[in-house]
Amino acid sequence: MSRRVHSFALSASLMVIAAAWGLTGCGGGGGGGEGSAGATPAASTPSSGAGGGGGSAVGTSNQPPGVSVSTGDDAVAFLPVHFSTATTLDAGVTITASNFNYGDGQTGTSPTHTYDKPGAYTVIYTVTDSKARQGQGKTQVTVKACSMPAMAAATVSADTIHVCVQTNKGEMVFALDSAKAPISTSNFMRYVNDGYYNSTVVHRVQNASPDFWVVQAGQVGVNTDGYFIKTPVNKYDPIELESNNGLLNKRYTLGMARTSVPKSATSQFYINLMDTPVFDYAPGLRDGYAVFGKIVYGTAVADAMGAASTVNAGGGFAYFPQQELKILGMAAK
Repeated sequence: MSRRVHSFALSASLMVIAAAWGLTGCGGGGGGGEGSAGATPAASTPSSGAGGGGGSAVGTSNQPPGVSVSTGDDAVAFLPVHFSTATTLDAGVTITASNFNYGDGQTGTSPTHTYDKPGAYTVIYTVTDSKARQGQGKTQVTVKACSMPAMAAATVSADTIHVCVQTNKGEMVFALDSAKAPISTSNFMRYVNDGYYNSTVVHRVQNASPDFWVVQAGQVGVNTDGYFIKTPVNKYDPIELESNNGLLNKRYTLGMARTSVPKSATSQFYINLMDTPVFDYAPGLRDGYAVFGKIVYGTAVADAMGAASTVNAGGGFAYFPQQELKILGMAAK
């Protein structure tokens, strides 16, 4: 009897307002490949997936499904990873069930999955046929914090701490200056490592002032119910102000947002989209805002965010973007 090949690959995607924000001192406010020919794994024994989305195969009759699974994606945390599968069946036999174990504690039927942290994962695809026999294919996927181009940019940067930032507008890499801003860097990384910034939004785009142009984020979250203030508002205690560290508020630098109280910065940060000397420390004149890093990849993403039109949504959201600007997640390189 002949056996026939089934193959598929899918994809998927995701989006609503609450109150409160800081920085009040800043001016108001499918892989291809061949299916594994003649694969005859035992019903409970995994076999390594040999190919991607298709191929032809002929096998011996009265055998469980021959299964393979693979991915050709540059797998990156917080972005969809697509798996391709191929299944070889005896003639007259159909698939009655299929399931993925994505290796991160989650299972499902979709060949598209998003990992929320970098790491090495073993993916197992199980198929059950109409004779209640099972076959399995297995593959390894290494999920990175950054895409390959972003990783290359981070490697060139002399800074030792890099954070990959995935957004619905594209990818950025933040390079943090732990030598000149150790307190601010350590604080920011606590939130990154806790996953605090994952599924948050830019809640302030102020682009009409002649003195500054900023994009601010770090406190407003979003889920299927809409926007909400992260709870607790301040996960860690406010930090010391490091504005007098020699780092200036230049274009594409990162700073810690705060209230009018100098030592009040917590989770919120901003991106300068122009040189902003009015934010710099000036003895006897102003306390300034602490710069702790810069963008070394994806400046066009920041520019796109900064061009967003805004609306006064009330409740403190005086410059809320009309289009959702979502941070999918952050991970240290």
